[in-house]
Amino acid sequence: MAPYHLVKDWPDRLVAVGDAVCVFNPVYGQGLTVAAMEADLLHTTLTRQRAAGRPLDGVARNFQRRVGRLLLAPWTLSTNSDLMWTPLRQPAGARIAHWFNTRLFRVAVKDAAVWSRFVRVVNMTASPAVLFHPLVAAKVLAAAFSREQESG
Repeated sequence: MAPYHLVKDWPDRLVAVGDAVCVFNPVYGQGLTVAAMEADLLHTTLTRQRAAGRPLDGVARNFQRRVGRLLLAPWTLSTNSDLMWTPLRQPAGARIAHWFNTRLFRVAVKDAAVWSRFVRVVNMTASPAVLFHPLVAAKVLAAAFSREQESG
């Protein structure tokens, strides 16, 4: 991921989107979705600028910052998925996410409400935060505890 959102002297009236900013593993099918989200963000940004009667000066740097925030969730989802294949090199956060996701999948295949949340996150129509809602987290932890009791 190119850290364009961190560049302090970003060229005015220049924006970067799509693969120029962040290239995703094509296995997860996120690249086009994220590019469409960036295009929508650009449209919204330019529409608001025009409606306020303001010139385009200064828009690009602010836009790149907003793109950086937009990319955080899909980038985290895809890189955490990739890190599952290298368990010895996983940072602590990825190990925790892997532990939670493994148990979340077990619950989701049996619980339609959890499955619905999971699908919305995977299809990037909802924030990953919906998977940590107290009701979902309680189901995941209860399933993990009961499974450990069965095997222990």
